Amino acid sequence: MACKKSRFEVSTAVRYRLYADSAGRCQNPSCLESLFRESTQNLVSIAQAAHIIGASTDGPRGTSSLPVASRAHWSNLILLCANCHSMIDDAESDYSVDLLLSWKRNHSARIDTAFGLSAYQSRAEARTRFNALRLQNRAAFAQYGPETDARFDPESESITIWRNHMRETILPNNRSILRLLDQNMALLRDDEIPVVEQLRLHVTDLERRHLNDPPSGGGLRYPPKADYLFSEY
Repeated sequence: MACKKSRFEVSTAVRYRLYADSAGRCQNPSCLESLFRESTQNLVSIAQAAHIIGASTDGPRGTSSLPVASRAHWSNLILLCANCHSMIDDAESDYSVDLLLSWKRNHSARIDTAFGLSAYQSRAEARTRFNALRLQNRAAFAQYGPETDARFDPESESITIWRNHMRETILPNNRSILRLLDQNMALLRDDEIPVVEQLRLHVTDLERRHLNDPPSGGGLRYPPKADYLFSEY
């Protein structure tokens, strides 16, 4: 997913954050294509981390006082499909730094609006939005997750379907949940804050596992107490 023109490697944490911020879609507002394609046997990522200010001083939009070593930072990257990445670099005069920054900023705002994410006045309001995302994830897990009977059927397509739901629904939803929690931290009780941080670790570990192809690695399991965030019990 990293730009091949970069002399500094984009870190794993930055790649995960870029993917989460994009909700699995190209951040060019005229494109918005899914960043995954299905082949006969595999799910293929076409996501590329494009530099807003060029990775080097002689690269596209590279004339800047920003140190070259800082150009692989999250703030200087935008996630695009391969076609849009080539377009903005090959026609760099048409795609300014300010324009690309606005793409990134407006894409995040669009996602927040779509999920109704904002600072709420009450725990009950925050709970309603939190539940909508949580229950969508729970439905996908119950239907296609690794604990269903399909795991005993080597010919079942449930594994592929599960991976699709994980990358296109659950991982983006998880990041939306974290944004919701961060925006409404003032509504949380003191005893809920550690649960939020456990959930944050779980989300990061889940991304690390499922953005590999094939999925690999372990990590912190979903903290059961997260189900009760913003509740009155």
